[in-house]
Amino acid sequence: MDTSPGGGTFSQLPAQALVVANGGTGEVQVIDPNTLTLVSKLAVMEGMKPHHFGSSPDGTKLLVTAISSDLSGGHGGAGGHGGSGAASTVVYQLDRAAKTLQNIFAVDATGHNAAYTRDGKSIVIGMAEHGMVSVRDATTLAETSSANGLGSPLEVTPTGLDSLLVAESSSGKIAVVTLANRTVTARFDVGATPVAAWPAANGNYFVSSEAAMKIWRLNETNGTIQLDARVLDPGGMPGQVVMSPDGKEIWAAVEDRQVLVVFDAVSHAKLAEIPAGVKPHGLAFHPTGSKLFVTDEGGGKVLVVDVATRVVTAEIITGGAPNGIVWVGN
Repeated sequence: MDTSPGGGTFSQLPAQALVVANGGTGEVQVIDPNTLTLVSKLAVMEGMKPHHFGSSPDGTKLLVTAISSDLSGGHGGAGGHGGSGAASTVVYQLDRAAKTLQNIFAVDATGHNAAYTRDGKSIVIGMAEHGMVSVRDATTLAETSSANGLGSPLEVTPTGLDSLLVAESSSGKIAVVTLANRTVTARFDVGATPVAAWPAANGNYFVSSEAAMKIWRLNETNGTIQLDARVLDPGGMPGQVVMSPDGKEIWAAVEDRQVLVVFDAVSHAKLAEIPAGVKPHGLAFHPTGSKLFVTDEGGGKVLVVDVATRVVTAEIITGGAPNGIVWVGN
């Protein structure tokens, strides 16, 4: 195995760009959203698979996890995740100003994502096999504390209430962990294999429960995290879930049915289903809300959806198995 750190300097990184984590090619890829072309890419360490992103509060940096396991088939059986050998994760930092991708630290576990806390002072990462979340200083990268006793944590999502939402994949719960003392203050039952509490605007979070095939909604209300009693039914295994920039719609990728499902953000009524490639997973809106970009993990493409007409209007070939996707720039 090549132990070189990977990364380097992107040949192009437009002021507005889509950044894609491609586990199939082992690359972090850059798409120009104006020309709808793949304009630059950098490989990570050989054998590692880029997966998800975490943006700094000021938007100048991105964290990218690259993991040794293949999560493209699902997240059941936390600890193995479909990989072989000892699990490991390398965290890269993408600096938009310098146009660089740098290996900044590694953990001996499956780290589904790495994220900056809302104040930008810390980086958090779940360590599934160890049942813990590691908290690191964002400048020195040294571990400063940890939250323990968690059930195979996957995605870790910082909230606006100085807490973390942790998807406990083995227990079917979302744990609320306070940052001040790293203790669990609440747990919500959300069905089998919750993968992530995807953040949305105005203190909303959407939980993809993969095996239960349901989507739950959490809200920051009166200084606490609360679970909405209404469950969204995507009719299949949900991938990423996002809210439209105008706050009127909820869009979800449904991986096993090859569709996107659109819900009304207030009533939760289903509004539409849109055919979307082989295995849609990651979602990123254009800031205007006019387009939605979708990673087709099974088709090796990024799909461009016209939001008004609800039609796929373009395909951008990435190869491999594109997973996470994020919009950078205003």
